[in-house]
Amino acid sequence: MPAKDGIPDGAAIDTEGGYWSALHGGGKLRRFYPDGAIDRDIDSPFSQPTMLAFAGENLAMLYITSASDQMNAEEKAREPHAGGLFRLDVGNRGIARPFRIG
Repeated sequence: MPAKDGIPDGAAIDTEGGYWSALHGGGKLRRFYPDGAIDRDIDSPFSQPTMLAFAGENLAMLYITSASDQMNAEEKAREPHAGGLFRLDVGNRGIARPFRIG
């Protein structure tokens, strides 16, 4: 992945086999087709999206966190949403993942 696009961070898979990745430093969410080709990019209101996961009823919403810990005051002022948790309807549903303790 070109450095200008950011560093892939966090991932989620949808029911169509799409692979979603947060592009930390690139300010985007990217969905890849199962063959690895880029399907689409979604711009985010913050430059450092981090983890993402499908959740909610029928796993129909994509939740995204963002980082702000290494931002200076000027960067935080430009990106008031940095460091938050966000929900987005991307038109895809996630796949259920088993949860086990122990």
